[in-house]
This record gives sequence, C-alpha cells and structure tokens, in this order.
Amino acid sequence: MDKRVLNNYVQAFVPDKEDLAVLVSMAKGPDRSMAEFSRVCKVKGPSTFSRIVNELIDKPVSDELLFAIAKNAYDSNEVTLDMLMRANGKIPKEEMAGGGPTSDNRKLFRTQSEKIKIIKDTLVQHYLNNGHSVMIHPDIKFSEKVPKSKYGLAIPSDFSIHVQGIDPLFWNFIVDFTDLNGVSLKSAKFDAGKLMAESIKRYSSLFLRDAWEPESLKDFKNTIIFTEEKAFAVFRILMMDAKCNSCISAMYIDDSEQYIENEFYLNH
Repeated sequence: MDKRVLNNYVQAFVPDKEDLAVLVSMAKGPDRSMAEFSRVCKVKGPSTFSRIVNELIDKPVSDELLFAIAKNAYDSNEVTLDMLMRANGKIPKEEMAGGGPTSDNRKLFRTQSEKIKIIKDTLVQHYLNNGHSVMIHPDIKFSEKVPKSKYGLAIPSDFSIHVQGIDPLFWNFIVDFTDLNGVSLKSAKFDAGKLMAESIKRYSSLFLRDAWEPESLKDFKNTIIFTEEKAFAVFRILMMDAKCNSCISAMYIDDSEQYIENEFYLNH
C-alpha cells in the first residue's frame, strides 16, 4: 500500500464518528487488545484509539493514523483505507471535482460498518419498543468483560448490548456478510460447507471456546446476524445438528425494513 494515495483525498464532510468507531474495532480484530493494536500501529498509547471507539473525537483523524490502521487491519478486505478515509469525511479529488459524490458512488458508501450501524439501530429500537432499557457496549469495554481464555480464544464481536430484564447479562453480536445472491438455494444447500467456510473460520474461536471453556460464556449470549435470507437458511442447515454448551443463536434481520425476521438457537 503506497502512502502517496493519501494525497488523492480531500476533506468534504465532517467525520462520521460512529463509522470510524466501528471500523477501528473491526481493524483491531478479535485476537488483539487495543493496547496491542496501538503498538502495531506505532501509536504511543491506546487512549487515541479509545477516543475514536468511544466517539469522543471532535476533528478529523490524521491521514497517517488511518494509513497505519488500514495497513495493520485484522482483515484488509473488511477494513480498507478508502473506507477509513470516507468515514473520516474525505473523498477522492476526482469526486470533488465533479461536484461531490455521484448517486452511483454513494452506493459504495454503504460499507460493512454502515450495515452494522443499521443492525445495531434495529435491535436497540426493537427492545426499546418492547419497554426494555438498552445499554450498548463499545468493543473496548466489552472485551474487558469477557473472561480471559486459557487457550487464547478471543470471542469475535462487532458490537454488544445489555438488555435490562433479559438474561444472559451481556449479548454479543457478530455480523455475517456472506453473499449468496446468484446462488440457487439447491446449490447453496449442497455446497453449504464450502460457501460458509469463511464464516465458520471466523466463528471457530467462539465454537472452540464453547466446547472447551463453556463456563467462561455463562453470562453471555452470542448471536450471529445475517441480513441475507438465503445465507441465514444455509447456515441453519449447516448447524442443524451442532451441540452447544452455551447460549448461541443465529438471527435474520431485514436491514432494508429494519425488522427482526427470525432467530434460531443452536442446540444446547
């Protein structure tokens, strides 16, 4: 990745604090603490990232810091420099020269972080409408509440909430971005393992922890969220006979209507 690409961007908007918070958490990944990620990015201390994750910034983040985050991201396909720059309010010069983002370019702005925001808003609104008080836990705080694994098994997390009056105490969410559009359901069912391989790989540490250290998950519910109905159906088929020792579920949310359509629990 060439640092000179930073010169191609100009400030067009104020930063989207929530998008930046989500992207930094995703870039850190499930296996590193914020302190470890800060060292990898050559930031003096985790307080810089803590301010971003807790949405406490009041001005754009430096281009150099965003470059370091993108360069050291847990998954370079999941968090790119372009995503970070746009979340920071910057767009390529050619877009600005044309009078700003076009309607086609705006479609590209719906990044994974934006989808996570929609999902989070949908869940929170659902429980507020049902009379519950909801507390959202930023990644840096949630990770502190998870007991340390003897085997170094980190729990993947896109965000977590605590819903008053509903157990377990903490509810952790992992968003699945599997895209099975264009794949027939019959083919998807037949090739379920292959099509969901990347997702299962991401969740492997959760399932191993459930098998080896279930006591460490007794205060947690872990839910994998799908926004594509076909992927949700294929995952359900794939996990139909899975045996779990803790509370793990999969949920389908219609992110266009912002509505919880379905949820099933893995057998436990």
